[in-house]
Amino acid sequence: MRKQPGRENAHVPTPAELYKELFVNRNTGALKGTFNTSGSYPGSVYRSSAPFGNISAQVQWFHNGEQHYDSKYSRLPVRLVW
Repeated sequence: MRKQPGRENAHVPTPAELYKELFVNRNTGALKGTFNTSGSYPGSVYRSSAPFGNISAQVQWFHNGEQHYDSKYSRLPVRLVW
């Protein structure tokens, strides 16, 4: 990953960060229009850093805000926070 000044602490968000920082603000400022909110799978399901059991991770649906879990092996989008 290319380092950007001021973003050295970038990380995959926790479920709380995914909801509070990204989902809640998905239609404002610089985030507006940058998320897939269609409800399609896997495009509008974003992964968090939190494991759920041995083979799953917590995820956030960006069309309705629901948090669930999905296989760690699914190819899902990730958005970093800092």
